[in-house]
Amino acid sequence: MASTTNGLKIKIVFLSLLSLSICFQVLTTIFRLNIQPIIDNHLVNDTFEEPSYKSINSPIPPPRNLSLLYDFFAKEFKDKEIKIGLVNTNKGKEEEWTSLGVTTEVEFHRVSEELQWEDFVREWINEERWPLPYCPEMPMPKLEEYSDFDVVVSTVPCGNGGEGGCVQVWIYKPDLRRLKQKVFMPVGTCRLALPYVKHGDGKIEYLYAKLGSTIDHPREAYATILHSSEDYVCGAVALARSIRPANSHKDLVLLADESITKNSRLALKVAGWMIKHRSNQKSSS
Repeated sequence: MASTTNGLKIKIVFLSLLSLSICFQVLTTIFRLNIQPIIDNHLVNDTFEEPSYKSINSPIPPPRNLSLLYDFFAKEFKDKEIKIGLVNTNKGKEEEWTSLGVTTEVEFHRVSEELQWEDFVREWINEERWPLPYCPEMPMPKLEEYSDFDVVVSTVPCGNGGEGGCVQVWIYKPDLRRLKQKVFMPVGTCRLALPYVKHGDGKIEYLYAKLGSTIDHPREAYATILHSSEDYVCGAVALARSIRPANSHKDLVLLADESITKNSRLALKVAGWMIKHRSNQKSSS
């Protein structure tokens, strides 16, 4: 009799658990059916909302993949006519941008396919060579023919030359002063960074015209490198202490590799050096 009662209790517990499980599944299904359309509608409204292209004077609505850009331009430039420069834009795609503003294609030749990475970034250069080493030609557009762009649009490769799948759009507002500085720097170690100096007959002459026009308020600096050993740390400290009392406004920049210890770096910093880390020097031999 006792065994029969225990078996009955086990069956009741099992049936109760089964009923609870079925009820839970039914409730979960109903909840999903009720909430799914709300989630989908929310995503559709936020992501694919049609842009109000009438806010800019344009008879043509923008393509769907440019709608976010169009809304951004409408907010940024209000009713102003937008001037857009197109760089490396695929042929036949220029008309897509006419709905956003007045477009101009910036034309220039491509870099020769025969050039290799080593032609621009070499292991080392001879600083005493004359004439100075030069970099391969980097074709640039005739900037005097293009001016007053509000926006510059550029198409970049998708992965390793593949097509499709790259639909991301990035919007940058660059610092024009820093961008100008980078443009006037060498493209690699193929040339010394001497854009304001000309050499000849053993003399160094500064090109003051370039100093006054290419970069606003250019800064000058004393620079040195410490690598492979700490033998010259004391000399660098002494040099900084001799320059500072002279009320020089030039920066002191020092490149140091892993061989310069933490204590030495602290001493150099106290002396006035701005320390920049660099990897170990490679031997030119």
